[in-house]
Amino acid sequence: MILFTNQELRLQIPSNAVDEVANLQGMLDNSEKDFLKPRLGASLYDRLCKYYASIEPVDFCDTIINGTYTDNPWSELLVYAQRMVANDAMAQNVEKQILSVNGSGINVASSSDFAAATKDQIAQGKESYRKSAMTSLNNMLSLLEGWAKEINTPMPIDTSGEHTDSGNDAATEAETKRHEAIEEIVTLWQESEYYYYHKDLLFPTCESLRPYLDIYGNRDKFVRLIPDMLFIQSEYLEEAFGEDFIPRLLQASEDDKMLKKARQLVTAYLKQRTSVINFDKLTRSLAHDDAITIRESIHRLLKKEKAEAQAKLDAANEKADLAKSDTSNESASDDSSEGYKNNQTGSRIFVTPLLC
Repeated sequence: MILFTNQELRLQIPSNAVDEVANLQGMLDNSEKDFLKPRLGASLYDRLCKYYASIEPVDFCDTIINGTYTDNPWSELLVYAQRMVANDAMAQNVEKQILSVNGSGINVASSSDFAAATKDQIAQGKESYRKSAMTSLNNMLSLLEGWAKEINTPMPIDTSGEHTDSGNDAATEAETKRHEAIEEIVTLWQESEYYYYHKDLLFPTCESLRPYLDIYGNRDKFVRLIPDMLFIQSEYLEEAFGEDFIPRLLQASEDDKMLKKARQLVTAYLKQRTSVINFDKLTRSLAHDDAITIRESIHRLLKKEKAEAQAKLDAANEKADLAKSDTSNESASDDSSEGYKNNQTGSRIFVTPLLC
């Protein structure tokens, strides 16, 4: 559980006038388990719950009000998580709040202080909650992604040997604790399928997809595209270009020509087959034609690479043969040189006379 008090709920949804958050606890709990937990992963979610249990909600609310919650990575993560859960719970259950189940049956709840919302207003409110939940989700995933990149940058070490004052020591200690907290968060997040980096994909991150298919930085949508991308890589690209094609490109640099073409092809196939994004019939048809063109282009590029590699091999073999021939000629020249001569000073040759 990461949200338990009325004040916390109202900080995330100011328009909420619920007198007791416990009445919504079932809905909030469902949103935590169904919406938040899969994005964080079980390990990070459980650790966040432990952090929430260790703090005072009143003190935590004060940090939200005065803006100091960002000083602690766990508090900052908790704020985004609460925002997600609160808005998702309202989006999923706004219609239920209209009804009252009592001894008289199921009735429409009413109040003398508030006018009843129209059907259109309810629909608009539901969509507003849903959008806020998705925005909070994307902000949280962007935050986690930034931290994941941050921990790959080592903290600077003071090698001057000079003594620092207590103020600087305290600042350094605080920064160290912050770095350690971020490192723990990111390590736990790596267990989630929503971890930002997917090393087995030609599009390993949401940002790498942007130049080819702009999903407006929507990390949740990117993750939902992963099954399609994996299918395209294994069933389309490997079948067309061989099993070593994908492993080679996963090691390529960002400016590799073949990698760029392969990404274009994956994008064209995505537009044809994915249901995550609603492409119209014309877009899918054009993507089909693009896929054929790009696939043929890759085949030509592979053929060219193969021919160039063969030419280099032939040149190397010819050079080796030439070197071998030169060596053989030198050996033959050495063999035809003048034979042994007993020409040392004072040498004598004794000849035995022929006996008849």
